[in-house]
Amino acid sequence: MGFVKPLVRLFALATMILTLSLGWGLPTWASAMTGVGAPSVRLMAEAERGPVRNVVEDLLGKLGQRIDLNNTNISAFRKIPGLYPTAARVIVQNAPYEKVEDILNLPGLTEAQKERVRENLDKFTLGPINESLERDRINNGIYR
Repeated sequence: MGFVKPLVRLFALATMILTLSLGWGLPTWASAMTGVGAPSVRLMAEAERGPVRNVVEDLLGKLGQRIDLNNTNISAFRKIPGLYPTAARVIVQNAPYEKVEDILNLPGLTEAQKERVRENLDKFTLGPINESLERDRINNGIYR
């Protein structure tokens, strides 16, 4: 009789794992976000609008590993020592730019920051302005 309790617990755990893995216990929005149990949601969306694409990944693929001054988030400047967060904030707030060199003329950058920018001009690029990225440029809610 002492084996019944562990057996019931094991059965409950197996049932919970099976339910979650099939997406039965998740609301529709959670299924769509996690991809668990959401093939029908994804298939319906693709049938309506075509293949689901990630606009940001498309843009980054075109630009390579350089920082797109017209669309990037402030956190991208962490790659370049001496620019994050102060100079990055000034650069991001003054976008869009016509030429990469325009950031050298920004008011609010110190001479040391301008020198750091000059040293790293090859790490920047300008992409076409993407309005869907605008709201997340300063604060995307990701903190590390």
